[in-house]
Amino acid sequence: MSWVEIVQNGMVSTGFINTGAVLSTQGVQFAGTVGFKVKKDDFDTIVRSFHNTADLFRNGLTVCDKKYVVISANPRIIHAKSGPSGVICMRARKCVLVALYFPPVSAPQAIGTMETLADDINEGLYKTEETPVVVPD
Repeated sequence: MSWVEIVQNGMVSTGFINTGAVLSTQGVQFAGTVGFKVKKDDFDTIVRSFHNTADLFRNGLTVCDKKYVVISANPRIIHAKSGPSGVICMRARKCVLVALYFPPVSAPQAIGTMETLADDINEGLYKTEETPVVVPD
C-alpha cells in the first residue's frame, strides 16, 4: 500500500479526518490530501514537542499557518484545538502523521482514528514502499 493510500484509506475515508499528511521522521512529506503541506518549521516543532512538551503548552502549535492551543501532548500524540476544529500529530514507527478535523467530527473520533492508523502502521499491517514519492513544494 502506498503512503497516498494510507492518507486516503486510513484517514480521510473514515469520515473522521478532513485532511492529513504522512511525513518521514526527518520531515519529508510522503503524501497528503490536496493542498495540505506541513511546513518544515512546523514539523520541527512537532518532533521537538514529542520529547519536550513544556514549550508546546506555553506557545501553542502552528500547522499550515494556523495557531492551535495544545490540549494534550505526550511522546506519541499531540492534540491541539482552534475553536471546534483541531490538529492531531501522531508518531508511528516509520513516520509522523498529521491530520486536521472539523465539526461535526469530535476530538475522540479523530484521535481514535489516528491511534488506530498508527497502531496498524507499527504492527506492519500497511506495507509501504521503501522509496516513497516525495510531495513537491
